[in-house]
Amino acid sequence: MLRSMTGFGTATDAFDDTTVTIEIKSINHRYLDINFRIPKFLSLLEKNFRDIIREEISRGKINLSVNFEKIGKLYSDITVDVDLAEHYFKGLELISKKLRIPNEINTVDFINMKGVFDLKERDIDLDFQIFIENLLKKAIDNLKLMKEDEGKFLENDILKRIDKLENYILQIDKLKEQIIDKYREKLEKNIEKIFGEQRELINEKRIEFEIVQFSDRSDITEEIVRFKSHINKFLKTVSLSPPVGKKLDFILQEMNREVNTIGSKNILPEISNIVIEAKTEIEKIREQIQNIE
Repeated sequence: MLRSMTGFGTATDAFDDTTVTIEIKSINHRYLDINFRIPKFLSLLEKNFRDIIREEISRGKINLSVNFEKIGKLYSDITVDVDLAEHYFKGLELISKKLRIPNEINTVDFINMKGVFDLKERDIDLDFQIFIENLLKKAIDNLKLMKEDEGKFLENDILKRIDKLENYILQIDKLKEQIIDKYREKLEKNIEKIFGEQRELINEKRIEFEIVQFSDRSDITEEIVRFKSHINKFLKTVSLSPPVGKKLDFILQEMNREVNTIGSKNILPEISNIVIEAKTEIEKIREQIQNIE
């Protein structure tokens, strides 16, 4: 089952008289990149948060935020630096006089002045730690549900394109015997063009030798067999539990390599057209896999 790297999860619960909401967002990224937007006092739990996320998510850029609707007992005291507030006020008065603009400051404005108010944060006790970590796990579970729903759409699209690739390789397999016939026909035309009625001057054994040599160089049987094997491996990997995105990307690179080799050995227009179609589908699958965890 495939799981997208894109998703959103949230969880809300109350601790004492404080309502806490955790939001976790994930977008595409080559590796696991975790970013936090949390209150300062929760920084002590940042490592725990990272470990919890790593247990459930392997790839993606993760943004985690923790919000409090009601502060409640999370803060035990508030201190005010009146001297600092006075310095701010005098500075604003000076600006007002120098620039001749009104000084409309009021007490509420001091809230946004750094250092005037200091909230003494409570220590994180075990009960709160268990609460916040369990809430994070709920948010991650909801994130995973959304990622799995998105993954189903990606999987359906990818499997349809894999079906096309299977048909393409079967068509190439049926056409491959015509490659030698096409080469023989081309060789005969060139001989006819150059020698005309003096065909008897050409050593027939030499012609057959050239055809055999070309047959060895242009044989695409191994590439076809390997391509079919890659498809089977791709389908088996899709059914595995996440993460599988990197594995699928590697298998797809191998499939693309086989198609390129087939194209380089081929001289049939029919196969050339199929190769173009196959490469187009592979590129579309690759784009989708970039979204897979």
